[in-house]
Amino acid sequence: MLRESHELAAVMKRLMIAIQSGDSSVARGLVAKRPETLLIGIREENWLHGEEAYVVLAAQLSRAEEYQRLFHRVEAYESGSAGWAAAESTVTFPDGVVARVRTTAVFHLEDGVWWVVQWHASHPSELDTNWGKELPQRLSDLVGLLDADLEEALTGQLGVATLTFLISDIEASTDLNVEFGDEAWSSEVNRHFAELHRIADAQNGTVVKTMGDGALLAFASASSGAHAALEIQRMVTERSSLGGYRVRLGLHSGDAVHTKSDYLGFTVNKTARIASAARGGQTLVSDAVGVLISDSREFLLGEPMPLAFRGLPGLHVVHELTPK
Repeated sequence: MLRESHELAAVMKRLMIAIQSGDSSVARGLVAKRPETLLIGIREENWLHGEEAYVVLAAQLSRAEEYQRLFHRVEAYESGSAGWAAAESTVTFPDGVVARVRTTAVFHLEDGVWWVVQWHASHPSELDTNWGKELPQRLSDLVGLLDADLEEALTGQLGVATLTFLISDIEASTDLNVEFGDEAWSSEVNRHFAELHRIADAQNGTVVKTMGDGALLAFASASSGAHAALEIQRMVTERSSLGGYRVRLGLHSGDAVHTKSDYLGFTVNKTARIASAARGGQTLVSDAVGVLISDSREFLLGEPMPLAFRGLPGLHVVHELTPK
């Protein structure tokens, strides 16, 4: 029977931490030494089987400098003697380079030990096209795809969460990518995402997902979301290492369909529209958020601005959010 495996998730994290610290005894003790074992690395030539995979892993661990890793999520499942896990993390190397890494593994349970039989590490990169078709690159390209009938059906099946959502989008990111090059810009975006996770954690929120240069965050209260938005703007102003870039932020509070790892529906859709209406360096909040934080002495709300949003009927009042 297929089920979520907290045990296997712990094994996955333990193995990744061992690799991070160069602990070859743990890493090699969990990798099956058999011809079927396959290790796929980030580099093109890293497609290694059996004894070669085992020996190369040991050599890499003995030569690598220890680095820092921030786990964003680890998921694992098992069915009988088979199991598989996936992890997303940000690593910071001794020379300051920051990279986003996705790691997947297939495990086989034998004599009470979960052995790795396939390991794959990759660095996410953006692809503009796939078989001649343009792919969505931002959250705003995706969140509006849930129509009203489907949202109503999913509400009954999956349930609803009432939260404050924040969408972050880097202004003119395509131009910045061209200006600074893929490697430098990818490192900057990964560093930016790591900061978003830090800020969300500090406000008891979460980074729900990232897409391209955008991110969807969720918070239990409007005040927490507003605090996070102001901190994100401050962080971007102070910490950009590439001469400065700006982010557009949008906040909205309401109900959303809650899946296992995502939020969908009108509320998220409206949040994306609010973010897309902001200028770089500007934070716009919906009237719903404005009402919830209006009594706070920590925020300033600008004059109400009625806006029309593509795909949403009527006018929607927003306010610019700034610190007092």
